[in-house]
Amino acid sequence: MKCWGDNFFGQLGNGTNTESLVPLNVVGLASGVQEISAGSSHTCALLTGGGAKCWGANGRGTLGDGTQTEPTTPVNVVGLGSGVQEISAGEGFTCAAMVSGGAKCWGINFFGQLGDGSLADRTTPVDVVDGGGLLAGVQGISAGDEYTCARLGSGGVKCWGDNRWGQLGNGTTTNERVPVDVVDGSGLLSGVVGISAGDDHICATKALGSAVCWGYNVFGELGDGTTLDRPTPADVVDASGPLGDVQAISAWTKHSCAVLSSGGVRCWGENSFGQLGDGTTTNRLVAVDVVDGASPLTGALAVSVGESHSCALLSTGGVKCWGANFSGELGNGTTSTSPGPDPVNVVDGGGVLGGVQSISARGNHTCARLSTGGVKCWGANGFGQLGNGTTTRSSLAVDVLDGAGLLGGVQEISVGAYHSCARLGSGGAKCWGLNGAGQLGDGSTTLRTKPVSVKDGASGLLGGVQSITAGDAHSCAGLTTGRAVCWGSNSLGQLGNGATTPNPVDEPVEVVTESGPLAGVDEVSAGGLHTCALRSGGGACW
Repeated sequence: MKCWGDNFFGQLGNGTNTESLVPLNVVGLASGVQEISAGSSHTCALLTGGGAKCWGANGRGTLGDGTQTEPTTPVNVVGLGSGVQEISAGEGFTCAAMVSGGAKCWGINFFGQLGDGSLADRTTPVDVVDGGGLLAGVQGISAGDEYTCARLGSGGVKCWGDNRWGQLGNGTTTNERVPVDVVDGSGLLSGVVGISAGDDHICATKALGSAVCWGYNVFGELGDGTTLDRPTPADVVDASGPLGDVQAISAWTKHSCAVLSSGGVRCWGENSFGQLGDGTTTNRLVAVDVVDGASPLTGALAVSVGESHSCALLSTGGVKCWGANFSGELGNGTTSTSPGPDPVNVVDGGGVLGGVQSISARGNHTCARLSTGGVKCWGANGFGQLGNGTTTRSSLAVDVLDGAGLLGGVQEISVGAYHSCARLGSGGAKCWGLNGAGQLGDGSTTLRTKPVSVKDGASGLLGGVQSITAGDAHSCAGLTTGRAVCWGSNSLGQLGNGATTPNPVDEPVEVVTESGPLAGVDEVSAGGLHTCALRSGGGACW
């Protein structure tokens, strides 16, 4: 882990209070970090073993180590040596979702953002309570500036803390010391399949294809046609009414985007970088089409969204991207925001990129599989994720190299946060990029700037691969035998092998059920920290 910037409170974790304009190593965290979350003046890390460490400002117990001393290197959060599945740092406080389904918070509690029923600051983690007992069934947690929301396994959402803009979604602007249900016009908000929190607004997708947002709305980030703050969920709308056919949603700091079942994309809110893709830099209060020239983008077969850019695969075999371009993630040969700022064609050294069969984006880079069986990638490359033998970013699509020549015979690609994987026609698999958790599957934790073969024990290479997928720091493959294997980080059980301990050999392990190996697998697909399999007889996730 590396940090840079302001360091007045020791929030860089390097043992000093001197600011830095370049990344510095965090003391003691050269490896084993699964997730990071930065608050205003403190930082926390979730470790691969499920533990938590924090450092920086600690005047009111923000670090959870039982003191108010401000260390310049990481300290253990008391009682959280394991069992943490997600961590989120707010403004002077931190919350963690536990594998058990509960939640714990610590630090500043002026608005009740710790959810323990009090306004007392806490120097060690306390349980979030819900009525007469502990909050349970938590599937995910997200801390805003001074509030927190949790998505439940029931499909509901509960929030607590600061409520000045209605960000708790319970119909009031009254701060709450314990979780309250998010409600809509007919009662409890239900059917939620995903939530995404911005600074002071939250958006949720529902099982029937609609989308709702609530909270702060000065930039139109709720997409309801107004700039009025909303204390309960409001439907996201477009020019003709409620937005429908929504497949997924993402809330950025002050804007949000949705992918539609038709293959179109619509966005709303702030637009200063052209991140709405509508050909302007004008903020939008309702969902607008991503356009190509004067007309809505058409012929999109698939859309893949990175951190602050998006790319669409076209029926012509080309790719268009739009939004921020600081690392060349638009692939148009520049590092300037797309002209117009309409979607721009991805190009390589010979002109407009063509013959693309599929695309995959995550973070600040994108990869495309070509009809020739090769792969081209563009954007950020600090960890070798472009696979061209360097760590230099590229604003042009560059060939993924395999030894002295081009990588070939690729049937499928999948991009993780800082690594990429490919399934080959021969039945093998190759990966490249960051490898700190062994997510490349080559038996090491060494960064690779060119593809390396995924191994299967000391005896040989992994074979019989029919599907491959890359998560944040793990990878999985479905095999022709109907079984599945995974490799890399395992702090939350991503490997599906019945454990949450690191894989010591950094090579594939078999996914299992209570009754034996998972069977009948046709395809695998990874989110950041979990994986699902399509199989005969039904789906399975871990």
